Amino acid sequence: MMPWWLALAALAVSAAGGWAVTGLFLWIGEHRPRPREKRVVLLEAGEEKPNEAIMRGGLMIGVLERIAVTGGLLAGYPEVVAIVVAIKGLGRFSELKKTPAAAERFIVGTMASLLVAFAVAMAALLIAGQPLRVKP
Repeated sequence: MMPWWLALAALAVSAAGGWAVTGLFLWIGEHRPRPREKRVVLLEAGEEKPNEAIMRGGLMIGVLERIAVTGGLLAGYPEVVAIVVAIKGLGRFSELKKTPAAAERFIVGTMASLLVAFAVAMAALLIAGQPLRVKP
């Protein structure tokens, strides 16, 4: 059985550490060299500015996502990953459909976040000497 303090530490590292790693990947994605092109942004009357309209709440969603995934893996339920990805994708579907830039950030952020959660959970399981899932 995994010690409670190890599980708690893994959840904390996943939540907090994942924020930095995900932010780094998003920064790299935005600052990669690409050809210069002119952008034209058309706004409807009363519509928010493009930067303000893109995916609010991402930081908190990411923290909750990493806690859920790490906790699910530590508890032996890797199916949690599919549930979290489905909920996240359905919740953001309308925004992703309208804004290609938001869709790219969503994919990069989600993948980085899931990789951090997975790595932290696997490290905690290795430290505890437990397999990912014990079959009944």
